Amino acid sequence: ASTLSGAVTLGSTLTVASDVNVNSGKFKVTAADGSLDIATNKFNIDGLTGNTALAGTLSVTQAASLSDALSVSGATSVGSLAVTGTSSMSGNLAIATNKFTVDASSGTLAVNTNSFTVNGANGNTEVGGTLGVSSTLSVGPSGGRKLTIAGDSGNVQTEGIVAIAGSHADTSKELYVNGDIHATGTIYAGGNVDIGTKFSVVASSGDTSITGALSAGATTLSSTLGVAGDVNVNSGKLVVTAASGNTAIA
Repeated sequence: ASTLSGAVTLGSTLTVASDVNVNSGKFKVTAADGSLDIATNKFNIDGLTGNTALAGTLSVTQAASLSDALSVSGATSVGSLAVTGTSSMSGNLAIATNKFTVDASSGTLAVNTNSFTVNGANGNTEVGGTLGVSSTLSVGPSGGRKLTIAGDSGNVQTEGIVAIAGSHADTSKELYVNGDIHATGTIYAGGNVDIGTKFSVVASSGDTSITGALSAGATTLSSTLGVAGDVNVNSGKLVVTAASGNTAIA
């Protein structure tokens, strides 16, 4: 072993066959495998594997490229990071404080705190702004969607109950509207039409039943008019009594 206590200037290559140890472990190179240790454990490079351990903060001013997995167990600040392989992080991920965060324990994702969030536990998603879907939107289990909105036409198809401006528990009513309905086109009903219990139209025959008074303008009948009660025209001008058929003309 050689011990140098003063300044040494070398004009050519220094070849050392044994370990290099500066100031009792402050800088050590192991001759057998080329391992490097600085201040014992502050910075270590394994000569056999290339594994590197840093006890302090790593600051990188230029772009960093990784070709294999990146494992981070503590807080890490990165200005520019290019990764071509897998990145594994055991702690939370936060970019620009709260602009993009991922919670390590649950997987919950948040963009700008609450502009867009995905709950890692149940998948619930909240969008703080407008949600634009350029293709078809399908809702329901993958084996059988229950609600479909076509992106190109806007056509809506649903297998459930549609309730507008309210809710109801009657599963026999597929469409429930708690308010007025205004239609500028034709309304087609393939089944019977019931309005309350006072007005009904039978789809198969067209028979119409009205419990209240019927007010109409000029009316043309193409068949027989059957009246079960009395007929009174213009307050007594023409009266036909249903029970007897008696007719009185003023």
